[in-house]
Amino acid sequence: MADNYLENKMEELRSGKLNGAARRRTGASARNQLTYPFKELRVLFSTGQRHYITQCAEVFSKLGCRVAIFSKLPVDDTDLGDNHGYRFYTVDNLQSLEESFSNLTKAWRDVDVVVMTDAGNAADLIRELERHMGSLPYPNDWGTPILFPTERTVYRFNTPVELVERLEDLRILNPLPDEPDRAETGMLAFLSLKASANTRAISLR
Repeated sequence: MADNYLENKMEELRSGKLNGAARRRTGASARNQLTYPFKELRVLFSTGQRHYITQCAEVFSKLGCRVAIFSKLPVDDTDLGDNHGYRFYTVDNLQSLEESFSNLTKAWRDVDVVVMTDAGNAADLIRELERHMGSLPYPNDWGTPILFPTERTVYRFNTPVELVERLEDLRILNPLPDEPDRAETGMLAFLSLKASANTRAISLR
């Protein structure tokens, strides 16, 4: 009886029916895949007068993140379309920026990642972000990286102060072109990772 049991188990092992064999096959496949530890991030985009927003926002929404958009344009002037599923705020002056940021942080309680596609109102948004961060009883455990995509290069800043120090330099860089299917947007998710604190920029060559 015992011999038959062992023979059956050995046959199952050889045929791959046992979990151990299945795990080995999965492990071999996983070695060829690059994966990132992502939580449900709360991502804020400041897009200025940009018409093509979907390509940036989808990078995060497809990963299950929540996305909010501050735009100087009404939503109908962007490529988002109806039922886009994002929190959208038309922000065209300082008062609307303050009100929108306050509304967002009441809804979300915090922001994990900020993406700025232009330097136009960066200083005002940084002030709101610093005020909010200073009001929290504990720092955000993700670190709240600030991403600044330009043509061919995406920059990462780990604190608002770092961005302020570079803001004048960034104003004269080529902005991210306002057109669809930009390769730079594919780097946003990687640079927003908690583990990439030492990565300051990625360039396309």
